[in-house]
Amino acid sequence: MDEPARRPAVPKVWEVPASTLVVPVHIPWDQVSDWTEAAIPLTVRGEGSGSKTLSAWFLTHEWRYAWTYHLSRGSLALGWKEGKVQVMAPIAGTIQAWWDTLPGGTTAHVEANVGVESSLAMTAGWRLRSESQVLLEVTQAELPIGISWNGTFFGTTINIARPLGDALRPSLGDLARLVDAQLDATDFRPLMEGIWQDLQKPRAVGSVGDLWFVLKPETVSVGALSGTSQDWEVDLRLTAHPTMTLGVQPMPTVTTLPPADSLVPGNPSWLVTLPLAIDWSVLARQAVDSQVLGRLRSVKAYTDADRVLIRLEGKFSAPGTDTTVDAVIWFGALPVWDPSTRSLRLTDATLDIRTSDLLAQTASWMLQSSWIHKLEKSLVWDLGSELDRWKAQASFALGSLPLGPHLTLEAMLDSLEVVDFALTDRGPVVLTRMEGRGSVRWVR
Repeated sequence: MDEPARRPAVPKVWEVPASTLVVPVHIPWDQVSDWTEAAIPLTVRGEGSGSKTLSAWFLTHEWRYAWTYHLSRGSLALGWKEGKVQVMAPIAGTIQAWWDTLPGGTTAHVEANVGVESSLAMTAGWRLRSESQVLLEVTQAELPIGISWNGTFFGTTINIARPLGDALRPSLGDLARLVDAQLDATDFRPLMEGIWQDLQKPRAVGSVGDLWFVLKPETVSVGALSGTSQDWEVDLRLTAHPTMTLGVQPMPTVTTLPPADSLVPGNPSWLVTLPLAIDWSVLARQAVDSQVLGRLRSVKAYTDADRVLIRLEGKFSAPGTDTTVDAVIWFGALPVWDPSTRSLRLTDATLDIRTSDLLAQTASWMLQSSWIHKLEKSLVWDLGSELDRWKAQASFALGSLPLGPHLTLEAMLDSLEVVDFALTDRGPVVLTRMEGRGSVRWVR
């Protein structure tokens, strides 16, 4: 019997919800510390004056003084506090003061901590925006006032922390403005463009080489910057449509880096769509193995629009009798996914018209609805064990999957379910959805 005419598969477009992933990007302090080290001078010199009214020995007197300071700073310390970056340095040195009514002068040791604190954010153009303020804490600034006689000091001390701070603050204000200018000039676009390109490349999963993972990022938003004394960190949240496909390596759809959006609060979700392509030959072999209909020698299946066209060849048994007939029959059916059994079954089976004409002459019992119903029940493909195998393989592969020179995907899959299926010319494609949690780790 000639093969019946077939229609091409009906294309189906799946609308899959986007996944969200957190990508913590770590950036070393090296570049920032280099220019801050150069920007903050090693020594600071200045001068000032003041007055102090003191009462002693039942006398009240206003003491006037002038002073100069020479301070040296220690090593810079970069860190984070309450979401803000701090650049701090200890300074220490001497102050020499001269009093208007006392001979000679006095020398005092001075210590302070100075620096700037900056609030940082990312602009849509992937540049930093900085707002800095001065940090100043004078921890020791006591000037002695009085005279020494025979090694004994007669007098008192005055605290000049406030006037010293007022003297230092203008230069620190210049430093804060310099820090803002330097940070505002920091351009993250080259770094982010490299990351964005790496995230779009197909990655081989497993050792066989026929399973491919593609992240397909679409948008990116930026959270607050934070960090440690070693580096700083910014959380990027990607929306993507990750897929896993079987067969030939897919061609990536390369997109340009989108603008940086503000991070919207919410927990990340992780959805991976995995289209499992099933060749009709696999279904055909299962039908041959089942032998529910009789002794089948050959089973072939073909796509016919949204239905399947099946050719059976073998010796068929009549129900309840020893009657058999050797025949080739063609029939069409509608494939349906059964979620309760995780299997693909056939419904609405109809015999090809030429097959019906032939069976009417040779085996009319094969035209009965009970036999046709048995025909439908005999061709069921159990996908449960196959889905479990794919979940285990995908969980292992996605647990640590390199996405580029510095990026590694770390995903945990919690569940897998079939959400839909469609037909292609080669066979059915079952759309599975795996849910879990995922992040991308930055590896230096």
